[in-house]
Amino acid sequence: MSAQNGLKHTVKTVTPRMAADYIANMIPNRPRRPKDIRKYAAAMREGRWHLTGDPLRFTKDDQMWDGQHRCLACMEANTPFKTLVVRGLDPEHAIHYVDNQVKRTGKDMLHFFGHKNTSVLASAALVFHQIMDGQGERTGLYKNRCDGFLTDHQVLHDYVEEHMEFFNLGVNIAVEHRKEITGWFPASIVAGGIAAFAKAESLEWAKEFGEAFCTGADLATDSPIRKVRQILVRKAMDKKSETPKFIKLNLFCRCWNAFITDHQASRGTFAITRVAPGEMIPKLLKAGDKHVTTYMKRDARGQREARKAKK
Repeated sequence: MSAQNGLKHTVKTVTPRMAADYIANMIPNRPRRPKDIRKYAAAMREGRWHLTGDPLRFTKDDQMWDGQHRCLACMEANTPFKTLVVRGLDPEHAIHYVDNQVKRTGKDMLHFFGHKNTSVLASAALVFHQIMDGQGERTGLYKNRCDGFLTDHQVLHDYVEEHMEFFNLGVNIAVEHRKEITGWFPASIVAGGIAAFAKAESLEWAKEFGEAFCTGADLATDSPIRKVRQILVRKAMDKKSETPKFIKLNLFCRCWNAFITDHQASRGTFAITRVAPGEMIPKLLKAGDKHVTTYMKRDARGQREARKAKK
């Protein structure tokens, strides 16, 4: 244990029993955040919690005043963790400056590892996960983030590295055509969606679709891409009817399915532009698949349910 300016610091392995003792002897602290506790606990259980130099802080009377969420996570995970411990602090002065610095984000971490366009890349990873691994009903684009997935920087980094060739294509298209989509479609959905389409089918098909969607060049009158672009651009111009992001994501996936199966927007069974409340993100189709033709029925059912809810 080292001592300087009245402070003592050492590296300790904190066990669940030690963590419980620290919590019991803790000075009044901020409200507990269950989501953070669950996230930290998962990292500890899975061996993703590492010694970073961020300490547990104790007063001169040996009461903990910073580290409650880490200790509670240790107890929940029933897993010890290694940490720096600093004793002898005066919390009345130090509390004003702890955790006041700029927080390191996922895009900062990706930049550290040499990636480019990290703002788009970090958001694209969430969209990609939503499409590929988060199938199901959604009321918001990033609903699954509340469970901590991809908010852990190590998990985000590993996820991006695992699918890097697909993200390179998606991000490059989104950045290259940023001016053409600004104001009516998010670059994050373009990047993440194109990456997902590339993994589901091929880099070549995903690139062709992405460039056609962003530029609108040389599209046939019955092209589903043209139909969706017209709807989204028109709604973007009317600020009162702006399309929510999760609906844009749903439409983007539907548009891909129609494109890859060579389905025309003029066919009556393909209600590509209608998304019912609680609509699932559609499963991605591949070339040669028979296009799902139940959108009309599902949309009609959703609209009836919405009308009943208003009554």
